Amino acid sequence: MPSSALTAAQHRKNPASIRLATQAVAAPRDPCDPYRASSTPLYQSATFHALDVVRGFATAPGATEAFDYARSGNPTRRVLEKHIQQLTGGASVAAVNSGMAALDVVVRLTRPGDHVVTGLDLYGGTHRLLGLLAEHTGVVIHRVDTADTAAVARVLKACAEGTCTHTTLPASPVSADPDAEDAKSVADALACARALPMNDNAHPRNRLRLVLLESPTNPRMHVVDVRAVAKCAHALHPRALVVVDNTMLSPVRCRPLLLDREDAGFPDQEADDDVDDEDSDDESEADDEEDLPPTDEPAWDPYHPSSAADLEIHSGTKFLSGHHDATAGVICSRTPSLGAQIARLVNAFGCALAPFECFLVARGLKTLALRMNQAESSALALARTLASCPGVTKVHYPGLGQDARQRARLAAHAPVGHGGAVLAFETGDVTVSERVCTALKRFATTVSFGCVDSLVSMPCRMSHASIPQSARQAAALPEDLIRVSVGIEDTRDLVRDVRRALRKAGLFEVAEVPEVVQSKQEEEVSDEVDTDEADCASVSSRDSSETLVPLGDEEVEEEESKVEARRSAGGHELVKPLLIAQPPRVCPGAGRRELAPSIVEELRPSYCGA
Repeated sequence: MPSSALTAAQHRKNPASIRLATQAVAAPRDPCDPYRASSTPLYQSATFHALDVVRGFATAPGATEAFDYARSGNPTRRVLEKHIQQLTGGASVAAVNSGMAALDVVVRLTRPGDHVVTGLDLYGGTHRLLGLLAEHTGVVIHRVDTADTAAVARVLKACAEGTCTHTTLPASPVSADPDAEDAKSVADALACARALPMNDNAHPRNRLRLVLLESPTNPRMHVVDVRAVAKCAHALHPRALVVVDNTMLSPVRCRPLLLDREDAGFPDQEADDDVDDEDSDDESEADDEEDLPPTDEPAWDPYHPSSAADLEIHSGTKFLSGHHDATAGVICSRTPSLGAQIARLVNAFGCALAPFECFLVARGLKTLALRMNQAESSALALARTLASCPGVTKVHYPGLGQDARQRARLAAHAPVGHGGAVLAFETGDVTVSERVCTALKRFATTVSFGCVDSLVSMPCRMSHASIPQSARQAAALPEDLIRVSVGIEDTRDLVRDVRRALRKAGLFEVAEVPEVVQSKQEEEVSDEVDTDEADCASVSSRDSSETLVPLGDEEVEEEESKVEARRSAGGHELVKPLLIAQPPRVCPGAGRRELAPSIVEELRPSYCGA
């Protein structure tokens, strides 16, 4: 089978000293293109001519490989695969026609009776496919909270001992020192790996085939300690393949195939900035050899297990292409032998990515780093805005820093950026969440994420609706959860739209107006401030049992125009209370009281792209 693996010489043309943002732009060239096209040519052809019936499909002069049929290989697809390969650091890449096709190819590496360990917080399509796999092939699926390292280590240990009989595993007990609990469970698993029989093919430790991880998880954005999980899996199970769905972060933020390196595939290159490249040519060959992927499947060694993933998969529909005009998937293999198995399956099942979609994804890759930088900056600003809202009960974003353990894991596995361009938050009530989504104007309501446009969805109604409600409850997936995919629009417009939607949904409570220091600028609005304080006094004199209601469209629009006028004048945003005479109402469902009819926000500037 044709392979997309780069030679050592080709790797040296893209050494690790070249930053990923540059590699994203510098797509590999097709050496057999006689016209030296600046953009990768689109080979929109299903078949390729043989030289003749005697010589067959021999390699043409200057070409690196021969092509016969597009299902087996296509020059446009091969350039895309090589481009993604240099970003991920793998040995081989296969481009397929969707993210689910990528997962389907991977699960076909199992056989009846094999075991698979995966997460509870998981994309709905993945949950559905694994259910079908278990139903039709007899593969046993074990689900566990993969963000709970101690629980995962115990499951892997139990599978190796043949004592794991549950399909949904409980979380770890609450510990005063969860880091110590994780370390102890991992140490126990590694000790067990060295004590179990090593050459008995019938032993239960040979039944586990896949450990399927998402990090961050979809949709609750929990960061998984991939290194610890991979180390336990590789030590305990000789046949285990650790598969990481890296769609949420993309290769410019996380490189799971290189997690066995101390720098996680992101070397500190600041010291090289002042070095003349011509002076380092003599040393480049030795340095580049260290950056090459493994040349073959490493021998199983329970005493020195790898902490890197074996396979990295992506939905290329998301960040890789970035424009939601192509449906694609990617499978990246850590070793050539595993890549050859994947290539045979892709060819056999006919799920290779078509040339035009390859062209679109390859074009999107060139702006991947730029898009991630802008979208991630806006995502952090939105996360901070949501965290400051009294009516938002919880914000799920690893870069926010609310959970020190999540932040530490993110820094270890994805040392670049803030944690991706997707976040989620809870309001405590499904009806309130519906109001927020409906009120947003800059966010399209749709499934998927990773687009240049900002998107919003309620996973339990959309992307995860195929998961039974009982399974969603077991996974602690809130029905009111809102998932936000942040695009590349101006951060200030997105923050303003979210704040406006939160006001309209009634998620800001009445707050005390801060004391106004009479500066020259504040004197210009002193009359308004006096009026605001009088209005607040009238609010506080009301019956405290009065039910609060959300704002109406006209009031929100009027308030937005006033805020914009103040901002244009150079002042901070000071929101005047809106006293709306409406009859009391109570939210259905959990009986949550609707929030303030008046909004008084603190005198402070908006977040705009931290």
